[in-house]
Parts: sequence; C-alpha cells; structure tokens
Amino acid sequence: AQGQADDTIDFGAVGTGVIGDQLFVDVNQNGGNAPDAADKVLPGVKVTLTWTGPGGITRTYETTTDADGKYKFENLLPGEYKVSVDPESLLKAEPLLDVLTHDPSGDVAAKSVVSAEVKAEADKLVDAFKLSASVTLTGENNSNLDQDWGFGISADTAILKEITTPDEEAQKSFEFTPGAKVTYTLTLTN
Repeated sequence: AQGQADDTIDFGAVGTGVIGDQLFVDVNQNGGNAPDAADKVLPGVKVTLTWTGPGGITRTYETTTDADGKYKFENLLPGEYKVSVDPESLLKAEPLLDVLTHDPSGDVAAKSVVSAEVKAEADKLVDAFKLSASVTLTGENNSNLDQDWGFGISADTAILKEITTPDEEAQKSFEFTPGAKVTYTLTLTN
C-alpha cells in the first residue's frame, strides 16, 4: 500500500553470460579454433577472468582446465571481461611450449616465435605470448565460447660442427685447401 516499505525484498542482478573454450597444443601446426585428433589438450592450466563493472569495480574469478583442456565461466553479467592464462601452470602442463601458433581469434598469421630461454621463465612467457584476451558480453550477445588458445611446440635443435682432424694445435699451421683431408664431428642436440 502507499506509504509502506518492505526492506526484506532483494532485487539482485543474475547473469546468464558464459565465457570459455579450450587450451591445447597444436601438434600438427594447422591452426584453427579447435583441436583435431592429432592435437594434445592441456588439463590443469589456471585461467583467470577479470570483470570490470560500473565505477571501476573489479571482480576476479579463477578456474582450472579440465581433463579435456576446457574451461568455462558461467552466470556472468553483461560487461567487459579479460581472460588470462597463467604462464606457470601452462608450463607445468606442457614444458616444451615456445611457439604460439594462433591467438584466440584463430588468426594463424598472428604467429609469434620466441627463443628457447623463454621456456623456463614465466615473465618472459607472458611478454612473448598473448596470454590474455578481452571479451565484451552484452544483453544480446551474452555467450562467448571461442576463447581458445592453440599452442605449438617447435624443436629447439642445434648442430655443432667441430674439426677433429687435424687437431687444434695442427690447425694453427694447417692450410685449408681443396683436397686437404679434414675430419668433422657433428653433434645434434635437442
């Protein structure tokens, strides 16, 4: 009735939005938004979702990829979100990662190759890889299940060539001319 108040009734916004997808190693380096039979899924990787709401208020949610490398955040309100992959748990899931074959948009041309030294250092991994993506959920478009990351592994190989005959001392006066006998040792490391 008019003039009466009831402070026991709550009106809370309930979100229906969803953000998620899958993390995997793109073994055959063919790109794409989903793994194929040759690819390896990445379970146990921490994924963080950060929401920025009205007035700059932020909320952070965390999950871990399941046995199929999938993750999902549900019951989300419309707004701006940032999805981030934790580099340390990513390296635990696949220590050999050193190439990002495509970014979350599926753009294979966005290939980024990094040096072998990055593999062991999470902060360099963050700088080298695009491990976060921005997502906007609206009232009409409140679902985004295309935030996948397909990572690739490239062999970190080196070939070392060493002259074994003549020995190091004899090489000081040896003339490397056509027909002169030289023996090499090739060492391949991976």
